[in-house]
Amino acid sequence: MPYVEVDGVTVHYVEEGPPRGAGVPTAVLVHGFPVDHRLMVGAFEPVFGARATGWRRVYVDLPGMGRTAAGDVAGTDDVFRVLRGAVRELVPEGPYAVVGQSYGGYLARGLAAADPGRVAGLAVLVTVVDPVHERRDVPAHRVLVREPALTEQVGTAVLDAEDVLVVQTGTTWERTRQEVHPGRPRPTRRPSPGSRRTTRARSRSRRSRSRTRRWCWSAGRTP
Repeated sequence: MPYVEVDGVTVHYVEEGPPRGAGVPTAVLVHGFPVDHRLMVGAFEPVFGARATGWRRVYVDLPGMGRTAAGDVAGTDDVFRVLRGAVRELVPEGPYAVVGQSYGGYLARGLAAADPGRVAGLAVLVTVVDPVHERRDVPAHRVLVREPALTEQVGTAVLDAEDVLVVQTGTTWERTRQEVHPGRPRPTRRPSPGSRRTTRARSRSRRSRSRTRRWCWSAGRTP
């Protein structure tokens, strides 16, 4: 698996398309929180494959997500520093385009602002605009399409608990299972009170919460 080292953080990435070289355009694609590169690969590889095969595509895993360890990352400033360093390693010269989704869109905007002479294009999807939750004005989640066959397959309660998908079909559900769920933290089964496993589970939970806090915004809130 390919990695680059940035300030003590080993950043995992996936590269598609032609190798780096003169005249080969590069796109850097940045996922949101708390998934990993698979979300962006699933969304964009069909597009690049059909319309822009000449582009080199670099999909990174942000610190604390996917196969990139959190390291000493304590907030978004640190995440951005590591991401910018990774881009410098992976695209050492010439212009590049950057695409960001959600939290990744917020970071992609930062790359465009920090390196205006190198970022030749910027695209953001459902991007974070204001990092302060209390200042956000967005509509409540509302399901627009729910396929009856999917309801029979997984159940109404499971679909009601899904707080992202607004189009709930067999296709979108399967893509979520393949591209989103692998990168999200997995809940652990709760052992019976008083067992040795309970103590170990609590210890793991504390470590997990500590790691999660490392991924939080500098303003003290998660994305």
